[in-house]
Amino acid sequence: MQQKCSFTTQVQYYALRKLDSTTMVGFEAKRARKITMDGIEQDFKSFVKTGYPSASRVSNCKYTYIPCFHKLATFNNKTKKVYMQDPEKGTSTYIQFEKEICALCQGPAGTVFVVCRGELVQMSCEGRTLNKCSYTGYASRVCANKDSSVIALSNLSTITLYKLSIE
Repeated sequence: MQQKCSFTTQVQYYALRKLDSTTMVGFEAKRARKITMDGIEQDFKSFVKTGYPSASRVSNCKYTYIPCFHKLATFNNKTKKVYMQDPEKGTSTYIQFEKEICALCQGPAGTVFVVCRGELVQMSCEGRTLNKCSYTGYASRVCANKDSSVIALSNLSTITLYKLSIE
């Protein structure tokens, strides 16, 4: 993992989600804004805050959906477990981690990126660790671009972009 760039945001975002291959959506307490990979922030032309809970540090990036496997990934940072749930079958399994889990998001080809303290883990829906790399700092939010070649790790006011490459 190689740092691509870093920038300071105008406001503190409580969650980041992928919009398209070059743009993220940052959620703050009262609104959502577009953030380009160049760090340009702009308001949506029309936005109504619905479909997500009131912003709080406890609920940041605690879930993601993996559409190709129809699985919901959630985590509990106190128990250091990621839960993989199949809502259609009503089944659930968990994967135990050694480090505190900070955030997660959908990765490529039905995988999940799990952000632990100082570590980014890519795991399969079955719970196998596929890739693991270290990073410096603290991140409580994560977002990947469309092909998952760039990962954004963020705290409240700093976003750091990493370019991923498998060697």
